[in-house]
Amino acid sequence: SLNLRPCCLLWVELPSIRLAGCEVDARTRYGGEMLIPELEECGASLEASKDRFVVFHDLKFVGNPAKTGTSAVTIRATFEVEYQTESPITDDLFLIFRSHNLPVNVWPFFREFVHTVLARAAWPVYVLPALKVMPSSAPPTRGRVASQ
Repeated sequence: SLNLRPCCLLWVELPSIRLAGCEVDARTRYGGEMLIPELEECGASLEASKDRFVVFHDLKFVGNPAKTGTSAVTIRATFEVEYQTESPITDDLFLIFRSHNLPVNVWPFFREFVHTVLARAAWPVYVLPALKVMPSSAPPTRGRVASQ
């Protein structure tokens, strides 16, 4: 038999991910300026049961025109991510999962969403950088989701 630490999941499947909510403020018209992006993880909430857990992951993009620096475009999105597992997830394990696995699963969807919304708001599209997950022993913090 395997001797596993109680904080480990044997396997995790991701059967679904969906956009659960969004908010867009793009009332400022495009004035020919390049956007300087600000990215923020606004939170992640966990709903867990014996063999599955659902995470609601909130992300925010703010585009500031380079010349004025005032917010021109704000995009908030909440993604619902469903996972299946053989064993329940603990709060301690979720802290690790949230900072490593969750961003890898959600980031491509958020990148595409920001790209599409900017195009529909008649702003030049901005391709968010690829996510770079760095190993860390520090607990997750709020703030920038990715850096260039």
